[in-house]
This record gives sequence, C-alpha cells and structure tokens, in this order.
Amino acid sequence: MKKWNRYFVGDALTYPNPDPDSGEVYDLRALRYTDWSPNALYLERWTLAQFPDWNANPRSVVTNAGLMDAIEVLKPSGHYKGRAI
Repeated sequence: MKKWNRYFVGDALTYPNPDPDSGEVYDLRALRYTDWSPNALYLERWTLAQFPDWNANPRSVVTNAGLMDAIEVLKPSGHYKGRAI
C-alpha cells in the first residue's frame, strides 16, 4: 500500500505506528487495505460468511441520479467516521 500511496499522493503521507495502542492514526488521504479493489471480493465473501442476510433488504433512497440502494459496508472502526465511502 505504501507503494501506491506514494504513487498517488507522493511523500506527503505519514504512516502510524502499527501498534494499535500507540494512538496514532492513518493520514485521511491514505489508501488502506479495505479501500483497494482487489480485496473487495474477499471482504464481501468474508462478510457474507458471518452475516448471510447482510443487505438482504437495503433501504432505498432517491438521488438526482435516480433510485439507489443504501447498503451497509463494514469498515475498520474509527477510520471512516464522517466519510461516504
């Protein structure tokens, strides 16, 4: 991920101490493991294995692009607060 973060953002990013007790957080501009599309299928299968009825009846919302399903997606706690994706 560091390679792709450097490619897309340059050297402006900082990386946290990997120890979860360090209190350090990822730069909000950084791509993380769950953002990367090749992992999407794995994460979908992993989620559905634990929650087989996940998104079985999604909420529908009307946007200026038409009717869309508002689905739930698992993300690591705290990193995505206030974000849409």
